[in-house]
Formats: sequence, C-alpha cells, structure tokens
Amino acid sequence: MLGGSWRSREFTDGWRHVDVFRSAQAIAAEGLVRRVSETVCEVKSRSRQNYHDVDLASVTCDCEAFTYRGNCAHLVAAEIVENGEETARAVCEMLRRVKANRDAAVEASKTCAKCGRPTRLIQLAKLQIPVLVANRFLEAYRLTTRCETCGQVSDTEILTKRRQSR
Repeated sequence: MLGGSWRSREFTDGWRHVDVFRSAQAIAAEGLVRRVSETVCEVKSRSRQNYHDVDLASVTCDCEAFTYRGNCAHLVAAEIVENGEETARAVCEMLRRVKANRDAAVEASKTCAKCGRPTRLIQLAKLQIPVLVANRFLEAYRLTTRCETCGQVSDTEILTKRRQSR
C-alpha cells in the first residue's frame, strides 16, 4: 500500500515521491534486515506485519514497490546492511538509470522510426542471457513492434528488473 501514514510524513516530498534511500536507512537502523542465506535477506515491512525477500545477487525484491518502480527501500536497506551505504547508493543509481532507459526505449517503440505513426506490440520475449551492468546481472527483453501504417517491424532490447518469482 503506497499511501501508508509513515511514508507520507517521513520519507516523501511534496509530490508524494518516496525517498527510497532515506527510507532504507531507517529500515537498516531499526534492525529490520535479516540474512537468510548467502545472497538472500528477509526485510520486515515498516508499514505492514509481513516480510519481503531480497535477493542481492539478482538485485530483486518481492514487494509491490519493486514491481512497479524497479527499486524499493527493502532492497536498498539490505544492501546497506550487507555491503555498506556506498554500494547501496551505487545500486540505487544503477536501478534509476535502468528504469529511465527502459521507459525511454518503451516510449520510443510506440512510434515507427520510418513513418512516425503508431506501432502495435507483436511480441515481448525475455532473452536467455542476462546482461551485466555495474557488476549486477539484469534481465533483458526484446520488444518487437509493427507499424500500423507502413508495416515496418522493429526490435528493441530493454534492460529491466522484474518481480522475483516465489
């Protein structure tokens, strides 16, 4: 739930954008991160009574915020506890860039490069080999579109993070 009372007061700006890093610092300081295996941490939610699984090797979290924004305080808090604030800031920045690049690629694929008219999605396929970015492996997808006017078919590769499967 993105409208939790602690979130609206402590870690958001006037537009209700969450400051993920400050929220993560609070989670780490409260001791809500617990390592469960070599690369997996369990992070207690501050707004609910549940836990989220964070996989530091694949840079994923099973929470809604990670699914929709591609970043979350649980992941960053686990990075802070396990690898320090400097590494956590680098991971935060890498995920921000991946999301910005993905959003730009998706937006560009909506119009035909040849005639500028709208395109239609034909296929979205996950590529088998992950891509190494900033010492982390990210999933890559191929987005295939076809122009509704001239029929031009275009492929775009997109780096992204997806919600980890349970």
